[in-house]
Amino acid sequence: MDFDILDVEGASDRIMDCLNRGSKIHVVTPNLYSLHFCRTLPAFDHAIRAADMRLADGMPVVWGSRFAAFRLPARASGADLWEPLCRKAAAQGRSVFLFGATFATLTRAARRLVGRFPGLVIAGIYAPPMGFEIGTAADRDARSFITACRPDIVIVGLGAPVREIWVHDNLADLPRAAYLSIGAAVDIIAGRRRRPPAWVSRVGFEWLWRFVAEPRRLGHRTAICLALFPVVMTEQWRAWRRSKKRREPHSPDGSLPIRGPGEEGRRLR
Repeated sequence: MDFDILDVEGASDRIMDCLNRGSKIHVVTPNLYSLHFCRTLPAFDHAIRAADMRLADGMPVVWGSRFAAFRLPARASGADLWEPLCRKAAAQGRSVFLFGATFATLTRAARRLVGRFPGLVIAGIYAPPMGFEIGTAADRDARSFITACRPDIVIVGLGAPVREIWVHDNLADLPRAAYLSIGAAVDIIAGRRRRPPAWVSRVGFEWLWRFVAEPRRLGHRTAICLALFPVVMTEQWRAWRRSKKRREPHSPDGSLPIRGPGEEGRRLR
């Protein structure tokens, strides 16, 4: 899987540039749990690979890039991306739509965003009913409401893997905007979920912090990730060893191909 070599500031700058050019983009932030879904759910795998921007959410992905032709500079989680993006959107008077979570959480998140970033416009909120599924009446209602509001940025706070598949399946029929599949960001914006201290995230133990805080909800997920981590790292190391033996250059001038939204590719030396 390819990732965009960006930190949260670089990612937010690129998203704003896409908005200024009138582009429609889907931004995903795969982590180790996402890779589990990629292995077990073809529709999710297709949605992730078809996204316009893939940012590394989670230190295991960053560590895995050490055995690759490129190295990711840092994790760029959805929980970190919303803040610089909303700050820059507010400076341009752009609008945000919040989709997912409960009505109370969305209302609280919208008020906090407006209070924190003067100039930011809340285009609308939509709280899907329990058991929300793609292709239902609630799905059609959500799409119609988003189309009517015509936001610049849509933060999709549905659970994985529904959010990524939902955006991918409906992107062609939705208005031009940046669609961010960033999961728990809505709860964080609303203040209903605490972020760990910066040093915990920096050393790669945010997963442990979250597990201790919510063991019953995250126990199954944590077990899957702990089992998958050595497998992924071993596969990545073997692929790196094979490529090192072949020593095949990526291009005649030795530069690395870097993918960008709506671009055939550019070169990073």
